[in-house]
Amino acid sequence: MQNSNTSSLVNRQIALILFGFILVMSIVGVASKVGISSLSTNNQRFEKTVHRNNEQYKQLVVMSDAIRDRMLIVYDIVHSNDIFEIDELAAKSNEKVRVFLAARDKLSKLGLTDEQMQQLDEQRKLLVKAQTILNSIIEQSLNEQALDSLSNIQDARQANTVVLQSLLDMQNYQNSQAKQELENAKELTRESGDSIFLLAIAAVLLSAIVVGIIIRHMRTQGQALDTALRQLEDNNQQLEARVKTRTEELLTMKADNMRMTAELDVGRQIQSIILPTAQELCNEPSLDIAAFMEPADEVGGDYYDVLKHDNGTYICIGDVTGHGLESGVLMLMTQSSVRSQLEHSSKDITTILSRVNETLYKNLQRMKSDKHLTLSLLNYKQANGHAELQLCGQHESMIIVRSNGSIEEIDTDALGFPAGLVESIEEYVAKTTVPLMKDDVAVLYTDGITEAADMKHNLYGIERLKNVISTNRQASAEHIKNNIIESVKQHIDKQTVFDDLTLVVLKQVA
Repeated sequence: MQNSNTSSLVNRQIALILFGFILVMSIVGVASKVGISSLSTNNQRFEKTVHRNNEQYKQLVVMSDAIRDRMLIVYDIVHSNDIFEIDELAAKSNEKVRVFLAARDKLSKLGLTDEQMQQLDEQRKLLVKAQTILNSIIEQSLNEQALDSLSNIQDARQANTVVLQSLLDMQNYQNSQAKQELENAKELTRESGDSIFLLAIAAVLLSAIVVGIIIRHMRTQGQALDTALRQLEDNNQQLEARVKTRTEELLTMKADNMRMTAELDVGRQIQSIILPTAQELCNEPSLDIAAFMEPADEVGGDYYDVLKHDNGTYICIGDVTGHGLESGVLMLMTQSSVRSQLEHSSKDITTILSRVNETLYKNLQRMKSDKHLTLSLLNYKQANGHAELQLCGQHESMIIVRSNGSIEEIDTDALGFPAGLVESIEEYVAKTTVPLMKDDVAVLYTDGITEAADMKHNLYGIERLKNVISTNRQASAEHIKNNIIESVKQHIDKQTVFDDLTLVVLKQVA
């Protein structure tokens, strides 16, 4: 509304100037008493004045066009999400500033007064301020803190509006100067003779036509300016809505991140509290046991356990799908279910695994969760000087390195089915028996070991794992474990660890 009123006021002022100009020129023509020689001199002076005013007007039009084009460029920048397009638009904006300053320099050479020069200098300062604000908008337009750029956009619009208003004021001032020049011409031409009456009337008519064309052009420019200002206002409102929406999204994301962080912390705590103690790892005199688990930044859900029982020592290892609180709860349920079966049910590992699966499946259905886990159960027995490992359940393969350096890899794909995925896996569960001689080494692991990647995304792999075990087979289980972890960490180097690293080393010592 304010912009429309400003344009209407400018139009009224231009109409008044036109009326006064025509009236003054008519009086000058009728009252001319000056001789032919005096008229010639006066005409030359008047032509110089008109020429100077026309040149001043041309430069003002150039300056006005530069500001208008620059405001449209600001509009494009606000609506652009392409940083390369923003850079290109910024270059165009700088070009418009150079055009403005070049026109200003030309205008300053056309014999302006000190007041006019001071006004042009104020316009230059305002344009520099607007350009500084525009640079701030460009730097912040793709930033997540886009809310702060809203006030800068408003300041830029106000600064550009002040520059345009200053240009209009300058034009009004030039018209006033023309009026003053005409008043001076009036005084001079009163001395002219009646012989130039028709020539003066012709000059008045020609001037009216020229001024009419100028006014029409200025009205068109004013309408274009009104349109640009309305568009800028609409863009401003749209940007406010977008900033509000983005702020709400960021608040929602922040709440989700806090919830996920809390879940991951709980998951890490669950992983820690269910692990066997150092004393539990030493309960089997004939078996040297060492274990390691390091959670990743995002908990992957690895699980291992060592349970001493009358029927031997039971070792479990598994990997839950996904991460977070649900994965931690599933690990806790698995540990509790295995221990419960050992205490109150069958000691056969295939039966234990089948019943654990039924329990986990029913609980997961109640939780409406799609989680499951790979799980292997081992039963270590020793009788009559002979030791053996019974193995069942589908998980990563088990690596056996004999005392003589030979290596065996026990595949578990045919020994079971992922636990918690279907209600019954009894028909899929089978077991295999692996004899252990003195100094034989058995290693269990999760895929966080073999799939650990370096900076070039090369996986650690099972062959490296076998080589480290074989090289250190004569050392203790703890030494073998430490060397494996050191080898994996050296391979990863500075790469982010995306999965838990879990390892269980068993060595027959008697």
